[in-house]
Amino acid sequence: ELAAEIVGHGNVVTLELQERNAATLREKGFDPIVGDFLAYESSDRFHFVIMNPPFAKQQDIDHVLHAWKFLAQGGRMVAIMAANIKFRENIKTREFRAFLETHGGVIHDNPEGSFKSSGTGVRTVTIAVDKPAAPVALPAVSAAANQNFWLDDEVMYA
Repeated sequence: ELAAEIVGHGNVVTLELQERNAATLREKGFDPIVGDFLAYESSDRFHFVIMNPPFAKQQDIDHVLHAWKFLAQGGRMVAIMAANIKFRENIKTREFRAFLETHGGVIHDNPEGSFKSSGTGVRTVTIAVDKPAAPVALPAVSAAANQNFWLDDEVMYA
């Protein structure tokens, strides 16, 4: 809700699997897309992705990697995830940590009991990762253009 207060409800896209949760989102002024996020496809790209995916069977990793496709270049993703991404040693988790490291992502521990009010004692972390901005295309320089200057005693003449 805080994000919507800042940018306006009409500028926030919500996806929800469960209809009862979608109904709550509608009551709060959102227009949720109801369905499985992992089946969601769109050409839209977003500057910010904020998510709290399901944790069972490491679905949080699947959701974060799927959401990466929708993050615009130069955008930031923040997600709540199960704390086991810090220490599990299966291939999926190791590859996910490598993904975070490659993109300069960080993992912050959340306080114990952060989600106790919603009925779970699962230890969680918050990850933040930025998608690199688009590379800047430099204009091509022809060989002839390169012959129009020279260096002499560390001074450039054009």
